[in-house]
Amino acid sequence: MYYRYWSAMHPIAFLITALLLMFFLTIPVYALLDILQISDKVVGGPDFTNKHQIEIFILAVILAPLLETLVGQRLPISLCQKFLPSHKQSIGILSSTILFALMHLSYSIWYFLAILPMGWILALTYTIFQRRKESAFWMTAILHAFKNLLAFIAGYLDSMPVK
Repeated sequence: MYYRYWSAMHPIAFLITALLLMFFLTIPVYALLDILQISDKVVGGPDFTNKHQIEIFILAVILAPLLETLVGQRLPISLCQKFLPSHKQSIGILSSTILFALMHLSYSIWYFLAILPMGWILALTYTIFQRRKESAFWMTAILHAFKNLLAFIAGYLDSMPVK
C-alpha cells in the first residue's frame, strides 16, 4: 500500500521520502556496527583528506551519481529486463542493489553492508520512474546527488573548528 502511494508521489515529494527512507533503513546497519564495536575508521569510506572542498563536491555530488547511476542501476536493470523478462523487476532490483554495494566494497565489508539500503532505494527509484515513463536515469542520479550532498554538508560541518 505505501509502495503504491510512494511510487505515485510528485517527484519532489518522492525525493524527500526516498532520502528519509535511505536514512532510516541505514540506522539498523549502523546500530549493528555499534553493537559489534566496529569503528568508523574500520567501516571506511571515501578519503577526501587531500582534496579541496570544490573537488569533493564535483566528485561526490556530480560525477559519482552520474557514473554510478549508469553502472549501478541503468545497466544491470536494463540487462535483466532484456534477458530475464519473466523476473525482470525483482532480479533487476536485486542485481542493481548488490552491484551498487559491490562498487563500494573497496572501502570495507562493513561499508558494503551500510550502502545496501541506499542501493536498494536507488534501484527502486530507477524502476519506479521507468514504469512511470519519466526519466529513470535522471531521477535516480538526482536522488543519489542529493544524498551525497547531504553527506558532503555533514562532512563539511563536522570538519569545522568548534568554538
